[in-house]
Amino acid sequence: MRNHGSFWLLYLLILVVIFIKVYPRTRRVVDDPVVAKEQLVWPNPLEKQAAPVEKPRVRPTQGTVRPEYLQQAHKCMRDQLATKVDRDVWEDFSKVVKNCTPYDEMRIKIYSNAERYNYFQRPARYDENPFLKNGCNLVTIGTSEDMQAELSFSKDFPACKFLGADPKPEKERQYVQVGKFVNQLITLNGTTAGNSTAIGIVPFFTEHLQESKIVDALWMDNEYEEYDLLPAILRTDPLFQAGYRICQLQVEVHGHLEKPEIIAKWARFVRQLFDEGRYLPVHSMQSVHIRTFLFNFGDDECFTRFVETFSFDSDEFYPINE
Repeated sequence: MRNHGSFWLLYLLILVVIFIKVYPRTRRVVDDPVVAKEQLVWPNPLEKQAAPVEKPRVRPTQGTVRPEYLQQAHKCMRDQLATKVDRDVWEDFSKVVKNCTPYDEMRIKIYSNAERYNYFQRPARYDENPFLKNGCNLVTIGTSEDMQAELSFSKDFPACKFLGADPKPEKERQYVQVGKFVNQLITLNGTTAGNSTAIGIVPFFTEHLQESKIVDALWMDNEYEEYDLLPAILRTDPLFQAGYRICQLQVEVHGHLEKPEIIAKWARFVRQLFDEGRYLPVHSMQSVHIRTFLFNFGDDECFTRFVETFSFDSDEFYPINE
């Protein structure tokens, strides 16, 4: 028994000697990062561990330099659609948007109801943003019987004003939960082939949006009137000429493939849209109809309300999609 005890004592002494000789070497760190990565470092539990260093918080800043991710997406879509014939512009539109979209780099929230999905780029989080200080305008042309999307939007942005228009008078009861309802059909120049009472889009905005000419979001489902209304947002057309700026547009474009003249209208609008370089389709889906979301990053008023720029002592800008 004594021999066994002596053996284990000697064995423990040998382990202690090995530990003393090896331990200091394993703790020595070299300056070469490649060697340091491979070197084994044993932490000493008796040493006080340094507190983790917090990264400085960077506040969103207002700026007008367009981020590269928006410019690249615009060029990608424009180049892919430029050579297509009218029918292919219709049939391939959503595919091209999906291939090029900067959706993941943007701060988009979806406001939905039983009928529609409305996409919205959330406002920039800098202190002087007029959207956050003064509220906003949300206009719905072709209101829904399900008001869940508008009610959710109102909960998120209680200072915003709502304006809805629809030729069906029974929809007023639902819409007045959030804002003003106009029982009229909105057309380009106030004329209609049907029995509805119509008003032109410029008089509609002039009469009912008197405090601001910025429309932060326009949700449109206007039963084929969109083919004439959409070009109104272009620089050469009446809505822009009257000083109105549509920052975000969610629109349902109704399918009419059996009518080449209708498809030609859509293709002409898409080409003009990309030639101007102000609006970017961010999301689109289609079957019979096209449902697409356009974001106006070209106008400074819209850009500064909805796009954040983060300066890290350099000229680079980074999207934060939180």
